[in-house]
Amino acid sequence: MIIAFIFFLLIESLFCWSLYSNYRALTKRRSVVLSFLPFILFTLMLLIILAFRFDAGNKYTYIFHILTFYFLFLFSKFMYVIVHGLFYLPHLFFRSVKMLKFRKYLSLTIAILVFCIQLYGIIIGSTRITVLKETVHIKNLPKEFEGFKIIHLSDIHMGSFLNKEKFLNKIVDSCNYYKPDLIVFTGDIVNQYYNELEQTDTILDNLYFKAHKFAVLGNHDFGDYSYWKCPSEKEKNIKKIIQYYKTIHFKVLRNEHSYIKIKNDSIAIVGVDNWGLKPFKQYGDIEKAATNVNTFAIVLSHDPTYWSEKIVVSLPNSLTLSGHTHAFQLGYCTDKCCWSPVKLRYKHWWGLYKQGDNYLYVNRGLGMVGYLMRLGMWPEITLIELKSL
Repeated sequence: MIIAFIFFLLIESLFCWSLYSNYRALTKRRSVVLSFLPFILFTLMLLIILAFRFDAGNKYTYIFHILTFYFLFLFSKFMYVIVHGLFYLPHLFFRSVKMLKFRKYLSLTIAILVFCIQLYGIIIGSTRITVLKETVHIKNLPKEFEGFKIIHLSDIHMGSFLNKEKFLNKIVDSCNYYKPDLIVFTGDIVNQYYNELEQTDTILDNLYFKAHKFAVLGNHDFGDYSYWKCPSEKEKNIKKIIQYYKTIHFKVLRNEHSYIKIKNDSIAIVGVDNWGLKPFKQYGDIEKAATNVNTFAIVLSHDPTYWSEKIVVSLPNSLTLSGHTHAFQLGYCTDKCCWSPVKLRYKHWWGLYKQGDNYLYVNRGLGMVGYLMRLGMWPEITLIELKSL
């Protein structure tokens, strides 16, 4: 936290110096006010939130919105400072008035452009739900499951939304349009606390009533990033999240499996608790969850790293559905290339992957955490159709 504040102050100071050196009409006092005002407001709002006894779930919501407000200015200033610095040496070399004006207006133009792009990501991109369709060809797929349709949802992070009802209704309408056979949710329905889910069960219970519904818990659902007075309080929070799933007719699989039967054919639905590379906790146990499973299986695993570490060995003929990465909430994708900064950490970060007869699909999630913005990597609902190979 201290390192972050030092970094913020460094950017603010460089921006202040850039303003004063570029715009002679600005006094030192005006430059300081223009530069540090967002930081001062951010700090004051953060102190107010931390000082007063807000509901735990709502506190996270307010903190994320305050961070988003500040980052909107900070990243714009950062780009201004970068461009200003890149053209500082050419200006010293040429000592040209034209170079000075070019540097001044280019820095300002890029800063405004970055501000507007972020604003689009915050206001529009954050709720720009896209339905992505994938066809997965499965070896030895049971005959009755030909054309079986799966809706894959992940990472809503309910506590990040101030107006969650409108967004959830949009999700429900998008899912129900396709009349799926199965709806799965692969974790992180909350940021930390079960009370983020209040007054949303009546909406999500409207998800297509004929579909089978399963869910698993993600890293945020376990509440590992909060202070708990005692272990039983944390466990109570988890139980209430599971009870919420039951209310909306989802079966939560915790290192266990279930079956879906159509006539004489069946497939297994295997669900594991979250398992990630450290420092993430490793609650998942695929060996326990898949005991005696000898048919094609759909595995629900919040963190995609578990697929390459364990699942491909334990269940060689399966389709794993994951989330967790959010695709960094930022990136771009064309017909030839997709990229996001999260690719530097996760080998399997978004989309469909195959190893032998084993498939993995990583959903980029519906919600947000931290910076409440999405650019390029919009909120996703995945429609997967199974076909025989």
